[in-house]
Parts: sequence; C-alpha cells; structure tokens
Amino acid sequence: MPERRPQIKFLKDQIGYVLDGSKTLEPRPRSHEWIEKIAQADEIELTYGSRFAPPRIFAIAKLEKVEVRPFETVTKDDLIRISRGWENKEPKEFVRIHNEWYAKELAKGYPVAWIYFMVIERPQ
Repeated sequence: MPERRPQIKFLKDQIGYVLDGSKTLEPRPRSHEWIEKIAQADEIELTYGSRFAPPRIFAIAKLEKVEVRPFETVTKDDLIRISRGWENKEPKEFVRIHNEWYAKELAKGYPVAWIYFMVIERPQ
C-alpha cells in the first residue's frame, strides 16, 4: 500500500483562495518530525473539516519548498502569497496576530515551517 501524502488542514473559508491560486504559502509552527516528513514529500493533500472529524481532501498540491524561519521574517511578498486579505497589511501586524494564534505551538518550541505549494489536482 503506498504511503499517504502528508496533509495540511485549512479552514473552510480559505479553500477558495487556495483553489484560485492566490494562496500558495502556508506558515505553520509544527514539530521537527512533522516538518521533516512534509519536506520529503513531492505532493501534499490539502484538507478541511472540523477539528475532530476526519479531514476532507479538497486538492492535491505539488510541494515547491519548505523553509524553517520565524514569523518575524515575513516579507511583503510572503503576505501576497499567503493571501486571505494579508496582501495589503503590514508584516508587523501579521507577526503579532500569528504569534497570538499559535501561542501554544510556539510555547512548545515548535519552529515555523513556511510551506510553498501549487495546486495540481482537485479530487471530486
């Protein structure tokens, strides 16, 4: 049986941005093991769903690259690739909000993986 592709779960309201190609970067604080696993993949599954329900795959993406760097390194180009309304905001605001959103993960010492991807398939 082939090994499953690594998955990234998105909020349902982000699906449109991913599918229209405006969102091609997702930064997430995760364990070193998780980052190593995803960094070795050629393709990843993009999913959504409630926290405790099995994820539903809405797209397959080619993994372009994974960088490990803190939120504080965000650039204006990153904000454009992250999309979801970040395109016209300042990096300083992004850093403040993401440090709040991911406070638990950051407190565990998780590094931030910047996952660059491109949608290549939309399963029906």
